[in-house]
Amino acid sequence: MASSEEGNFFEHLFQNSCSIGLNRIY
Repeated sequence: MASSEEGNFFEHLFQNSCSIGLNRIY
């Protein structure tokens, strides 16, 4: 299983991707 650090890293990337997507849409 992935470590907690890896989970937080991917979660952070996912949130950044959502923010970038929203910025592009709006």
